[in-house]
Amino acid sequence: MEETTEARIAMKEYERMVETHPSLDHEFLTRFGDMDINQFKRFMKEQYLLSVRLPQALGALYGIAEDVETDHGKIPLWKISHPLIEFLEQENWGNQEQGSHSRYFLDVTDSLGISLAELVAHEQFQETVAFTEVRVQIARQGP
Repeated sequence: MEETTEARIAMKEYERMVETHPSLDHEFLTRFGDMDINQFKRFMKEQYLLSVRLPQALGALYGIAEDVETDHGKIPLWKISHPLIEFLEQENWGNQEQGSHSRYFLDVTDSLGISLAELVAHEQFQETVAFTEVRVQIARQGP
């Protein structure tokens, strides 16, 4: 189907609206402005390891959670562990529920042409592995 002049003009207007929308004026997002698409794809492949390991860290935190003594009294374990389990459910990979982070992540990588098989097979930078492992170990050790 041949693209009409009106369609091209409309598309340019949509692109302009997206590029100038206030929600995109955020430091986190503007740092990606210096990346080309291949660098961003590499970033997403590295991010995959962090995303799949975070639930392990959350699980470790749940396993060592205890009542917490504060100046205002004791906070019972269930008040700590219940929100942690809810967060773990949201972060757990393979969760297909609306709002799950793995579902959003796969939507983004799919739109970039990166398959789940490619994410799994990707060899991570050693710095990414080390960064991730330190965070998991901190969670396993507790306070």
